[in-house]
Amino acid sequence: MKLPRYIEIAKELEEKILNNTYKKNERLPAERILAEEYNVTRVTIRNAIEHLVLKGFLEKKVGSGNYVKKNTLNLNISEQLSFSEKSHFLKQTPRTDVIEFKEISGNAKLMEIFNCDSNEVFFFIKRVRYLDNTPVNLENTYLPKSLFPNLTKDIMKGSKYDFVEKTLSIKESYNKITPILPNEE
Repeated sequence: MKLPRYIEIAKELEEKILNNTYKKNERLPAERILAEEYNVTRVTIRNAIEHLVLKGFLEKKVGSGNYVKKNTLNLNISEQLSFSEKSHFLKQTPRTDVIEFKEISGNAKLMEIFNCDSNEVFFFIKRVRYLDNTPVNLENTYLPKSLFPNLTKDIMKGSKYDFVEKTLSIKESYNKITPILPNEE
């Protein structure tokens, strides 16, 4: 089944954003110019732009035009990609600072999640993730010490996914993303 023309155009514009033809904070050409370029009506272009606004790639500035959003990252949520892999799509340099690394005793919630007993000891790791020196993610990680006895703070400055994959054979993985309003931290 053929996609509507505005979706095809939106996909082409999205690719131009991802490959940096249109850069962050850059204004897109006027609707009239895009309509001529794609040989469609301005309504079709408006629909394509609206589609990209809803996906988070563009923002409309009244009286000014349509702009590529700063730090857009719109990947399929079902894809299990590492922070480094995602940064590659954004063409930005990743960096990680480990601000807390300690052993803790398991609590009821951790024991339930990891299906372990109350004697389990966990590593608690708090990291700040950066893209081009801009902090974009504060991450709390809990890992059972019994599964990762050789885990160190230096290892956590790198890719957690790479470390876990080298340590265990991963059959499947799950992500739980919970949007929250940020606190002072």
